[in-house]
Amino acid sequence: MKLQFALLLLPFLGLGAASRAEAPKPNPNADADGQALVTQLLAQEPAQNLTNRGVLNLRPARGKGPASEVPVSFRLFATDGQWQSVYETAPTNQAARVRLTVIRKAGGANEYRLAETTNHAILAAADKLLTGAELMTPFAGSDFWVADLGLEFLHWPTQRLLTKEMTRGQSCNVLESLAPAGQTNGYVRVKSWLDIDTGGVVYAEAFDANGTLVKEFAPKGITKVEGRWELEEMQINNRQTGSRTRLRFIFDE
Repeated sequence: MKLQFALLLLPFLGLGAASRAEAPKPNPNADADGQALVTQLLAQEPAQNLTNRGVLNLRPARGKGPASEVPVSFRLFATDGQWQSVYETAPTNQAARVRLTVIRKAGGANEYRLAETTNHAILAAADKLLTGAELMTPFAGSDFWVADLGLEFLHWPTQRLLTKEMTRGQSCNVLESLAPAGQTNGYVRVKSWLDIDTGGVVYAEAFDANGTLVKEFAPKGITKVEGRWELEEMQINNRQTGSRTRLRFIFDE
């Protein structure tokens, strides 16, 4: 079963309770196997154009204000040998309209462009190219950072396949991704559990330069829509701020 979760390009699986029957064995070829796995993942292309809509449920840190909701839409489409993921929010009384475009090329680096306006329309000329530390900034005030929406950690220079183990009812490759030397903003190490059969992220943890846990990523449910499996909800917990964001997808009847 392959789950089409277009939000983060790769599918998300894994809904059972955590299960590790025995201590996993470390991989003596961690670096080479990690690079080979990531190369394979980044070579995957979307099978079809997709359109989804949903709601970002934002729960700020305790005492920092009330919870809020932001409508969001997602489009994935191929054009001129590359594909684009477009995340766009609807304007609310508290927030402007925001559009993030992630441009992907097989085997190449991601390109990120952000546009924001208080008007109902966004002009293409308003797009700003984001680089460096700008990728570690929130999308529409959520715990989803720009880098998260492009799975930027898979483009980092060091990729190590640590071991294989059972997690949340799935047999997984455990991948450790390390940011370029000198990067200290946001998080610099990601440990992800990737479903062996599909490459989908079952669970992930992100750590800062001090080794402190910053975020946890986890899917929260799947449903069948028009004969294919779709993710119902994705959740990010920010362990440093205490905030949480849930992305709930809305499927037409």
